[in-house]
Amino acid sequence: MSSPDPLDAAMRQAAIAELDRRAAGRPLDSDDLAAGFQFRGERIPFVNPQRGIFKPRVMSYLLSIRTVFPRTGARVWYDDQRRVHEQIHGGEELIDYAFMGSDPNAADNRWLKEAMEAQVPVIYFLGIAPGRRPGKDASIDLGDFFILRGQLVYVAEVGQPIKAPNGQFDARLRLIYSNGTESNLLRWSLQRALYKDEGGRRVTEPSAGPLFAKAVESEPAELPIGTLYVLRSQSPHPAVAAQRELVHKIGITGGSVEARIAGAMDDATYLLAGVDIVATYKLYNVNRVKLERLIHRVLDPVRFEVQIPDRFGKLVRPREWFMVPLPVIDELVARIGDGSIVGMVYDPTHAALVPAAR
Repeated sequence: MSSPDPLDAAMRQAAIAELDRRAAGRPLDSDDLAAGFQFRGERIPFVNPQRGIFKPRVMSYLLSIRTVFPRTGARVWYDDQRRVHEQIHGGEELIDYAFMGSDPNAADNRWLKEAMEAQVPVIYFLGIAPGRRPGKDASIDLGDFFILRGQLVYVAEVGQPIKAPNGQFDARLRLIYSNGTESNLLRWSLQRALYKDEGGRRVTEPSAGPLFAKAVESEPAELPIGTLYVLRSQSPHPAVAAQRELVHKIGITGGSVEARIAGAMDDATYLLAGVDIVATYKLYNVNRVKLERLIHRVLDPVRFEVQIPDRFGKLVRPREWFMVPLPVIDELVARIGDGSIVGMVYDPTHAALVPAAR
């Protein structure tokens, strides 16, 4: 059913047409959403980057809902954040979206209710990656190479199209991995796995020759596989503001740091606020996940404890921020390079890294 307001209906139709044009068989990314759409010479946004529900001021009804992808291993703050993926991929006709807080007359909740009562079509942006995109090209074709969970993956065969429960077409793939194993994942399953793996990426220029050939002598023994980044929060929370120069988040990513933090204002991991990148370090030949855990263990004595209300008013406690000065972080990174970080711990009394007590 279209909007009862003819002008609203025309704008809604223009938004949907632009999204169809941009998608063209691939997932949309943050650049697509930021572009918005044109209507009678005026640009109208698709989303509000700071909120999950968006009603443009020039429209009579809610235009879009955006659900953030739940990070692997992290706490899911909203039940609908996980449930909606199951409902949509399962082909269900009805999906859940929780009210914000307990006030049904709050603007977001009122917009949802008005859209439901008017039966207007609403655009639902379903997050399929945790705040990042490996690239605009999400196609998977015969002969493509990818990096997935640290292994090279070769698409050796693409089967006949299969209609999935959600109405979209899929295909069974024959994949060969660099450890010699094979699998027959569906194309959609491989796409999701690549988006969920922070180190997942397309190999745009695979070198010629056998997939399992030995490395040539000219290839460097160590390759850069990621970036260690240090962030400072812009949160106005009193506890953060009082220690802003000292409170840092330290993490590791296999992609762009800018892409990793693009959704910071909507993510409790980033204190639901914008962040500044204060330092980055290139990593070579390390296991990013294990190293991140090691760093957090070294800095555990100065883990920053704070509770911040999310968009539903619930208190959340981000656990990846530490009260540590930048010179100590520089030393920590240097010790990672020479291997002496193992067995160390940060002593806040002396503001120094010291051997952990046995």
